[in-house]
Amino acid sequence: MLAVDMRSQRSQRNERHQKGQRIRKNKQFEKLLSRTVLLNFFAIFCMFCMFCIFVISLLGITQYSYSKDLGKYGHTFDIVEVNFLDFIHVKLKALEQSGFLAQWQREVQDQVKAKMLRPTPVNIPTTVTPDVFYYQPIMTLQKNIIDHTGKVIYPKGLTINALDISTYPKVLQQYALTPPIYDTVLLFADGDDVLQVKWLKTKLMQLQRSKTPLKVILTGGNVHEVSLALDHNVRFDQGGFITRTFGIKAVPSIVTKDNVSMKIQEISYREVVFLAQID
Repeated sequence: MLAVDMRSQRSQRNERHQKGQRIRKNKQFEKLLSRTVLLNFFAIFCMFCMFCIFVISLLGITQYSYSKDLGKYGHTFDIVEVNFLDFIHVKLKALEQSGFLAQWQREVQDQVKAKMLRPTPVNIPTTVTPDVFYYQPIMTLQKNIIDHTGKVIYPKGLTINALDISTYPKVLQQYALTPPIYDTVLLFADGDDVLQVKWLKTKLMQLQRSKTPLKVILTGGNVHEVSLALDHNVRFDQGGFITRTFGIKAVPSIVTKDNVSMKIQEISYREVVFLAQID
């Protein structure tokens, strides 16, 4: 009997403990709920106030409100802080007198000059297994071209090859009486490679004898130094835009017009070495 009474007492204590926990949890939940409701009410009240202010300013009510000048009460003080523009002027004057500005200006000029003479290289390798491939300057319209009345002049999907008159719209074909002429030879090479510069010099002499228009485009090197070495103006493929357009994967390369395409001919580095040895 004593054991039964003890078990009964423990059971009652457990029930009271569990009941107390439930009551505490309910109170915590009610407190959290009340806080949430209060915050939501405050947020809605703030939004309502902002909306009222917006409506009042939109209607221009503030422009016609009547107010009274109550005058000035208390002491007023002048602004003693230094004007920010004057502060900057004083700082610049001090930097100028110390020589810092002149030094900074020279450094910037040197950096710009160095970047112009030696732009970031494209880093195209040489090859001993040269390839020949073709590029067509084709443009495809991504959307309809319309006039001021909404009439479609050139439809979406129209494909035009700049070197092929037959692909031109009929409206434009009447103005292209002769095929586009592009007889300039493009020579691509790395100006940091002495052997490629010698190859360029040999090719220049050959093309100049035949009076063929040409352009030298570097993928690396110093533009001024290579120009002096070749005694010819050179250009630089900044950002690799031209080589990327033609799909050039190796230098030296020669680009010429071939019918309605541009022919890209890679030059074996063995040929470059051979021509340099002859020279």
